[in-house]
Amino acid sequence: MAILVLVIATPATAAERFELGLFGGWSLPTLKVTHSPQAGNPFADELDQGFLVGARLGYRIRPRLVVEGGYRYSPNGRFAVTFEDRFLGPVELEIPFDRGSHAFFGNMRFELGEKTRIRPFFNGGVGYERFGEGESSLRWSVGGGTIVPLRTGLELRLDAEYLVWPDFLSSGSTAHGVEVLAGLVIGL
Repeated sequence: MAILVLVIATPATAAERFELGLFGGWSLPTLKVTHSPQAGNPFADELDQGFLVGARLGYRIRPRLVVEGGYRYSPNGRFAVTFEDRFLGPVELEIPFDRGSHAFFGNMRFELGEKTRIRPFFNGGVGYERFGEGESSLRWSVGGGTIVPLRTGLELRLDAEYLVWPDFLSSGSTAHGVEVLAGLVIGL
């Protein structure tokens, strides 16, 4: 117990102004959309992106405030549409997209512990995501996590983000999803 208190209370190393992060993660479990088209047949969309990788670059503008921008890529996925047909009942179509999804994002990160070894944080931001053959959507996110120094200039970052696509694939409907990420951060 005393060792745990000493580790948590130990001041973090001096933070560099710039940081580069590489991460991987998973989209949990699927992104879901429910809406009613003009024809009156209710249907639901489901987008399963699965594994993802990315990189981010951050700039510390205050001791506990970081501006970051980045890129995320999910190499595979599938898009499923379920709709209610008047004669056939529920019908499901599944469309894989081989070109993956690409997202560019900008976030603000606020760290709660400036003088602690383990630094929890909140973050939020906006981005743009392109799915498969050209469908794209604006997105925003909120999340949180923790940063743990491993040695001078190298940190482990664990975070989860709640994502919202306000006009998913120009459908007029809102989509929601969660991503869980882990990665390394290098101080520059």
